[in-house]
Amino acid sequence: MILEDLLGCVALNGESARVSEVCVGLGYTYVQLEDGRVGVSYTLLGRDKAHCTVLHDAGGYANKGLKETAELVFSKNPLERSIGLAAINASSRPEGGLRGDILKALSVTLEDNVGMVGFFGPLVSPLRSTARTLSVFERNPALFENTKFVLPEQEAYEVLPECDVVILTATTLLTGAFDSLVSCLTKAREVVLLGPSCPLFPEVFSKTPVTLLSGILVHDPEALKASVREAGGTPTFSRSTLKVNVPTKKGQSNP
Repeated sequence: MILEDLLGCVALNGESARVSEVCVGLGYTYVQLEDGRVGVSYTLLGRDKAHCTVLHDAGGYANKGLKETAELVFSKNPLERSIGLAAINASSRPEGGLRGDILKALSVTLEDNVGMVGFFGPLVSPLRSTARTLSVFERNPALFENTKFVLPEQEAYEVLPECDVVILTATTLLTGAFDSLVSCLTKAREVVLLGPSCPLFPEVFSKTPVTLLSGILVHDPEALKASVREAGGTPTFSRSTLKVNVPTKKGQSNP
């Protein structure tokens, strides 16, 4: 499983690191380490609240070791899984990569069938104009009702094997769908794992069909934390982060 490989990397890179701060925002979750590094993850919400307590260990997540916190990515509680992935992301030390939007790093032609798991609104129009076809797969019914190219997520397994380019939301790491989705990518030339939740560990993903990791570098941790605390999301991260695209294969370069 990809999450086990990521945890192995965390153990090698940050055994002595400790967590100083945790915030579970409505849109994203962040984890800050004592050395100042910050990682974020999409906040995966579970069922509607049955009572006022959502996390029974609330108040106890800070001051734990990085590895212990990262292991929460296997929790049955979706909010704890978000904390775990944010901790993994805080530990990454990516080198290289092309700064900027994913479309600068991705080569799509009029002959390509593109599959997108997760609705990335700003990418839809450009990809529909440059690709042969674009199929988007979503878990949220509100996004695929009354549309022809946005489909229920479960239909991805039928379409993705015929796609030349595939874009996967990094949230698939939280939902448990990542491993099964990449296992059906038999034709894809380019496979991108995309979003602020994306762990920038090319050495881990080089063992998978993923060719490009498109995530963020945090240059203003305080501004990022303020955005997360006030229920901000990806559009508000531009003030505190830089987008980066990191190839996963040795010798691979961005176009």
